[in-house]
Amino acid sequence: MKGALVAAQVIATAADVRQADSVEAAVTECTRILGLPTLIINNAAGNFISPTEKLSPNAWRTIVDIVLNGTANVTLDIGKRLIDAGTGDVMSLVNWNITSLVNWKVTSLVNCISMQQPGP
Repeated sequence: MKGALVAAQVIATAADVRQADSVEAAVTECTRILGLPTLIINNAAGNFISPTEKLSPNAWRTIVDIVLNGTANVTLDIGKRLIDAGTGDVMSLVNWNITSLVNWKVTSLVNCISMQQPGP
């Protein structure tokens, strides 16, 4: 339906996806207002514009913590709520295609993007 308008309620809340308790608080607030979600878009990313050989171990841990653990924290929190409610199907969309294109265009300065993709 080209040009169709969709009415939707939108709210904003902050969360550090690396912290399960922060995710839980944000999901609780969203669920209180909007109800349980049916779609999760995991798109948090930690990227450093840097040649791969210059990434520190801490930079790598930060990327993994945001992308992999963040994806797990969000998906697990919402998934458990849906199981408890006996409802819902969840499709978790991760930023693979978008970041793959970015990685291809920017070359070796964002290799951390492509390295993080196989995890979730």
